[in-house]
Amino acid sequence: MESLVWKWINKLLHRALRLIKPRRTMFRSGFEPRTFNLGDIEYYYIPDEDRGRATAFFPPLEFDNTIIETLREYPKNLFQLCKGNQLYEANRFSQIPLPLKFATLFHKDYQYAVMNMIGKLGIKVFFINPNIPDIEITIKHILSYFDLAYVILIKDAPFPLSQYSEFLIQGRKSFFDKLERDSARISRILTEMKGKKVTFKLDIPSYEGFSGYNEFSRFRPSFNNYYMLNQIICNDWHGHTPELKISWQEESASVIKGDKNDPSRLKSLLNQVDKIDKIEYNFIKLNHIKFPNGQDEWMSPLILTIPFNFPYIDLVIPQNAKMPNWDMLRKMLDMEQSLAYLYYKEGLPDPTEEESMEFAALATAKTSFLDSVAYLHASFTFSPMLRLPHLGNSIKKELSFFKPENINAKNIKNSRANILKFGNRLTERILPNGLSKDVFTLPRQIVAISDLPVEWLIHEGENISFTHDVTRIPETPYGGTLSAFAASSLFKFDLDENVIVNTLVLFCATADDDDREFLKYFRAIENLSKTLGYKTFRCKSAADVIAKVNEYKPSILIFDSHGGFDKETLSSFLWVNENEKITGDMIVKEQIFAPIVFLSACHTNPNYGYINKLADAFFEAGCISVTATYFPISIRSGFNVYLRVLNSLAHASRNPAHKNWLSFVSHIIRTSYIMDLSTYVYEFTVTSSLTMDAKDELINRVQELTLQATIRMTRFHDRVNAKDDYIESLKAILPTTFPSIDNIVPENAFYTNLGRGDLIMFKVWSENYKKVNTTLFNNKQSDTNLN
Repeated sequence: MESLVWKWINKLLHRALRLIKPRRTMFRSGFEPRTFNLGDIEYYYIPDEDRGRATAFFPPLEFDNTIIETLREYPKNLFQLCKGNQLYEANRFSQIPLPLKFATLFHKDYQYAVMNMIGKLGIKVFFINPNIPDIEITIKHILSYFDLAYVILIKDAPFPLSQYSEFLIQGRKSFFDKLERDSARISRILTEMKGKKVTFKLDIPSYEGFSGYNEFSRFRPSFNNYYMLNQIICNDWHGHTPELKISWQEESASVIKGDKNDPSRLKSLLNQVDKIDKIEYNFIKLNHIKFPNGQDEWMSPLILTIPFNFPYIDLVIPQNAKMPNWDMLRKMLDMEQSLAYLYYKEGLPDPTEEESMEFAALATAKTSFLDSVAYLHASFTFSPMLRLPHLGNSIKKELSFFKPENINAKNIKNSRANILKFGNRLTERILPNGLSKDVFTLPRQIVAISDLPVEWLIHEGENISFTHDVTRIPETPYGGTLSAFAASSLFKFDLDENVIVNTLVLFCATADDDDREFLKYFRAIENLSKTLGYKTFRCKSAADVIAKVNEYKPSILIFDSHGGFDKETLSSFLWVNENEKITGDMIVKEQIFAPIVFLSACHTNPNYGYINKLADAFFEAGCISVTATYFPISIRSGFNVYLRVLNSLAHASRNPAHKNWLSFVSHIIRTSYIMDLSTYVYEFTVTSSLTMDAKDELINRVQELTLQATIRMTRFHDRVNAKDDYIESLKAILPTTFPSIDNIVPENAFYTNLGRGDLIMFKVWSENYKKVNTTLFNNKQSDTNLN
């Protein structure tokens, strides 16, 4: 029976939700529909209604989590059922993202999507809630419109639908049987799509070499990697999968008892990650695949999930709301997982069995939803997934130090030490005793699903945002995690050589005296635009912002402005003038977005429970990647960062220095500390009492060291040493009369990349990658139908 707590959460906590569904707005800003491989299976979900809401810290009401759990068992492509791991090899060889083809079509507008956005050809599978209005008419329409479609009812229908049994799927074996029955029809469809004869015959291969490689465990966080390994090696299409449905009642038996600090479960997950990595590593090496400029970050990204209990329940649900079981809810939100993934209460007595059972239902709903989201995001690149323990009070105290209302000049001055302290605490809590080395040693990008500042985890004594390219998908609001998948799965956006001229910089300032410095730097941006060709505009009002975004429809939108936060609404915003703000609601309503948004402003992504951030709104509008800030940033340092974005973008779009936007923007931010030190030394040099010759010599030497350091920091394994060597060399050549460079605050840790910037490819990199692998490309294309 549904608990009163659950009913009240659903009633009181809601937020606009955009589930995984096609967006017409994307076509306006340079997005292109993502290309399909021959044989791709398209999966669609039609829920019973669009309630348009999701809770702040629990999964959306409309989203049936069992759909993704079921989808994990099904192939992405028909040829996995006859050509085995050829789909995986084609994906890793081409380096082109290949997501699971999945979208939600709400019943009220599914006909529009069917008629206008979904091709008639290809194989379609529809998950349908039988409670939708006119279920028979809907099924009849689907089966008659498409060349070949199948239907899966997610629950028992209220009345018999036997007349459609020929196309109703009841489990994976039923699906395979129908595909075998329809193989001749499928071959005709594939031949029409390909333009030459293609034959499909269900003939599931058996890979004896992988016998025992993918063992099943009843530990729920391991399910994702089990199924991902099957998508890679195709070891389980024969239908021998154990029963994986574990209810929260079953799982709750492990909540109370056990060694809280036993790392064996975590190590089992790391072992799965290692197995997926070894397959990719061996495939790349055995095929002698080359990468432009000898780049070393070619492993598929790691999908890293760290669930976190929402900290601001008192603001969202007032205590005087007369909510049933309020105390129980509070107790449940005090619980978190230990290193052994066992629930406990930090600093409080162990939970009773009744409390554990009540909490297990909510916790499992939350973590299972995040597992499903992680699987969707991993599907682009057959990535391994790692869900770390669910955190709460054990980390809140340290995190609360970074509440936006607690940030002041002293905090900023000591930010390096404070961030490292938090990073060490977080790392010790979930990856102790050297386990972080097992996670972060490989050269790869990180896609994190969490509200925590995952960028501050520690590796080799540095935050991982320094050692790795990290992008984050906020856990809350929960609908946003799905929007982030939808934006990149249905559409793609690549960066071509004209991206710089399709970049718009909007400048917003108040009449305060400190904005004179703002204006000084923006004049430099305006002058540079005459050379590089990007657009700039000084906005006096929100209307100006809306007008210019609609006029230019930029590929990259940069805001140079003051930012702020509102604790009452847990939101962030941008100031346009003394009285007017750009808010999240305005961004969604007026469609203020671009595929890439860069916010050079303070407090645009506050820590600690803010659920209505600017980035959330940009994603809801259709953005793919947002770069925002945790803290206030200095005007000069912020200017230098986005100035380097503009200066370097023209070069990066014409030379294969970076594979994707995440690599590019992470490098700019990572090296900003080096550039700030260089600027600092330059300013003191020109005003010092040194002779002109001595000044020139020192400036030239600093420029030389800076260039060497920034080049070295493009290499994954050399970043930490490059920074340390640079600082040591700089100190060695500076006159003793100069102020210490230790006074410079490293603002690189103030930034956070959000969304899927790793999926925004530079076209020049892709073209160069094909060029250096020309022979292999020709051979691969002649060997497979997957193109």
